[in-house]
Amino acid sequence: MKIIAAPLQGYTEAPWRRFHAEVYGSGVDTYCAPFVRAEHGLIRPRDLRDTTSPTPEATAQIICRDAGEFRLLADALTRESITRIDLNLGCPFPPQVKHGRGAGLAADPERLAGVLRAMADYPGVCFSAKMRLDHWQINLPLLENSPVRSLTVHARLHTQQYSGDCRLEEFAAIAEATRLPLTYNGNILSPADFNLIADRFPFLEGIMIGRGLLARPSLAAEIKDARQWSAADRMDAIFRLHDKLLAHFETTLCGPAQILSKIKPYWDYLEPEIGHKSAKQIRKSTTLPAYCAALRAIPTISGAEMRKIDGF
Repeated sequence: MKIIAAPLQGYTEAPWRRFHAEVYGSGVDTYCAPFVRAEHGLIRPRDLRDTTSPTPEATAQIICRDAGEFRLLADALTRESITRIDLNLGCPFPPQVKHGRGAGLAADPERLAGVLRAMADYPGVCFSAKMRLDHWQINLPLLENSPVRSLTVHARLHTQQYSGDCRLEEFAAIAEATRLPLTYNGNILSPADFNLIADRFPFLEGIMIGRGLLARPSLAAEIKDARQWSAADRMDAIFRLHDKLLAHFETTLCGPAQILSKIKPYWDYLEPEIGHKSAKQIRKSTTLPAYCAALRAIPTISGAEMRKIDGF
């Protein structure tokens, strides 16, 4: 059963995908890049750069409102020799939904059908789709009679955003109804969560993990190794990943303010590992020295992990 790293805007961009694979090895089978989208009738260059950056095996993702936007984005990706594209039908972010993208496209079967027909113009691409539970009874037949070759389902409604219980009974109904290879997504935060889904749905092609990999970056490796890492091992790897990200941001971003705005949000997800007090101090830091002091105060930090922090 494959482990797929979910796309999270602002987090799982090319540097994170590359460095996560370097630190944690082969736990993740496939990384899914954050979606590319159109803005003012043009593809956003930074989206295209991120998706086409050299990283471990990755799938591109498109978010669009209609067949025209789909073709614009698919043309740009295929010109870059991208051969695996995922269609985002589940993004719950209100500005995207309002403009008919993500879960907004899933709510309009006619426009969705137009996008799916446009896929036939790209015979060299392996298409997949990712959706939520909304409107699945209407959309599943459309997807099954299209070039889409596999399906990922986040077992929540889009109105739930990323909170509340996953609806496993509804996911089970989709699993029973579809002939497409199926991947589960939603609330995989520990090896036990993964095993619960794998045991209940042993026929799945894969399980996708999103926020769980930000909160516990070793999660996929722990699952693949069938071994729970110690807190010390997890923290050592977290700081090795942090070192690589920080070094990258130092060379690509302009000044301390940009570096802090990019690196600090990762620690919001890591609060269960470092504790509320440490996370609060990191959030409060407004200068690099204050940020470094907050990291040095994390109780489990080792001397080896201090090397980068002391480099400022």
